[in-house]
Amino acid sequence: MAPIERKGQEKYETIWEEIRRSGFVRIRIDGKSHRLDEVPAIDHRRKHSVEVIVDRIAVKASLRTRIADTVEKALDLGGGVMHVAHVDADRDEAHWKVERFSQHLACEQCAARRRGHRLARFDAGKPIHAFCRSPCQARWFFA
Repeated sequence: MAPIERKGQEKYETIWEEIRRSGFVRIRIDGKSHRLDEVPAIDHRRKHSVEVIVDRIAVKASLRTRIADTVEKALDLGGGVMHVAHVDADRDEAHWKVERFSQHLACEQCAARRRGHRLARFDAGKPIHAFCRSPCQARWFFA
């Protein structure tokens, strides 16, 4: 999924139309999926979590190219950020585990950027850990 930010007082209907023109048919608003032609009325004065559902895929080796294309589209549409929802049939959709992935080396909580970070050698088995140096002191994981 690609998170979408509303620009100022932009109307949600404008966002829905842009998403529709881009060829997507589903969105997720505040943790609940909707077809673009069945979007519920939402309060424009409140901030809502809006994500474009780029694709719905079960991870399999045979779908490697499709997954790569989907990740590329989601990162492009989400400005370098994408979310992956892990479907759990035993839970309500609003309670599914959602992971955030970013191309930016920045704190998720306060947006502080990590400077001077260089990888000497990539090892998929060992994620890199760091702490935000800003007041939030969040822990980062770079994989």
